Amino acid sequence: MQVTEIDPPQGAEPILWRLLTTHLVEDAAMAWRMVDWYRMRWTIEQFFRTLKQQGLQLEDSQLETAERLVKLTAIAARAACVVMQLVQARDGRSAQHAAIAFTHAEIDTLQALLPTLEGKTALQKNPHAPQSLAWAAWIIAKLGGWDGYPKSKAPGPITFRHGLQHFLSIAHGWALRNDESPRWLQERGIHEAWPVAGLPGTIHVDNGADFRSHAFERACRDNGIKIDWRPPGTPHFGGHIERLIGTQMGAVHLLPGLTSSSIEEGASMMPNAMRH
Repeated sequence: MQVTEIDPPQGAEPILWRLLTTHLVEDAAMAWRMVDWYRMRWTIEQFFRTLKQQGLQLEDSQLETAERLVKLTAIAARAACVVMQLVQARDGRSAQHAAIAFTHAEIDTLQALLPTLEGKTALQKNPHAPQSLAWAAWIIAKLGGWDGYPKSKAPGPITFRHGLQHFLSIAHGWALRNDESPRWLQERGIHEAWPVAGLPGTIHVDNGADFRSHAFERACRDNGIKIDWRPPGTPHFGGHIERLIGTQMGAVHLLPGLTSSSIEEGASMMPNAMRH
């Protein structure tokens, strides 16, 4: 098939496509269908760009089996599709509802976040219809680092990816906040208030091999968590942690059934009935 642009813009070279296809093209309708499919190429390229090196970094995964990689790809593909939906809806022309990409609880979270992201002037306000996909895209882009001004460059897949990752962490914490008695706490017999939710901003760790691994660093990076390693040769930096562990182990040693760290010590602590 050959497709030629008839009336190109002044000074522009006309588009000329020569398309090879395995489909049987017997009429003009089928020919235009092939052209429409080819026109989707840019969207597909953007999808893979978001999925791989300039977005979700799927190729950096350290999974070793094909089965696990397929599962990760399925999860990443869903996230990449949401990013692409936000990119396509950012100008507001589609008039799509935010519910096609977000749950009702997530939309409530977006609504709660909006006042913290808008400025005082009209140019700093979200210009889109409330709860539309464009409205949600504006909020996610702001969370991803976009300044929100109409004359600024439109946010792209990478900005939306960063914003979406930040938002999902907030939405998770918001869901826990609104749940007065989370199932996780109920299952453990905890009925008191638990005012902790979301992901930590920074994790302070020592220089053990597990905390220096690529997997640990990547997991923290993907979740927006900063790693603060203890300076080498400064064991006093971990004094409060060591004290906490010591206090906990001291309490454990008072529990019935203690076996200690060796057979000899454990045997001396066991009741006579249990020794026989």
